[in-house]
Amino acid sequence: MPVVMIIIDVPLHITSIWLPMYGDDPMSTGSLGCGVVIRPGLRLTVKPAASPIKYGIDHVDLALKELGVNAEINYSSPVQLGVGYGMSAALALGTALGAAVIARKPLIKAAQVAHVIEVRLSTGLGDVIAEYYGGGALSLG
Repeated sequence: MPVVMIIIDVPLHITSIWLPMYGDDPMSTGSLGCGVVIRPGLRLTVKPAASPIKYGIDHVDLALKELGVNAEINYSSPVQLGVGYGMSAALALGTALGAAVIARKPLIKAAQVAHVIEVRLSTGLGDVIAEYYGGGALSLG
């Protein structure tokens, strides 16, 4: 049965204590510390699309490209991108989770893709893992 729509709720993240840890590659780069995940967070709907769509949001476009998926993405959040709260990580993670479901790939692969995007774009080192393990919700429709 084909996936018609995926609804994803990703909590946002506020870092409290933070120590960056840089490795030789993006997967070994991250941070030590603690923070809190908060709700409401980012709510995304992801639908398969026939052809590529460019959103002009690097985190979204790169997640779709990396997972090889064409998708229609819509989202809402109580905060805007660029004001903190781990919003860029939430966009990367939510998009990657939806794309992984469409591509029938493991969700942990989506989290890894989102983390690498955050590291490469220098927008976060610990938000993805906090949001991934901090209690997201995924619904298929």
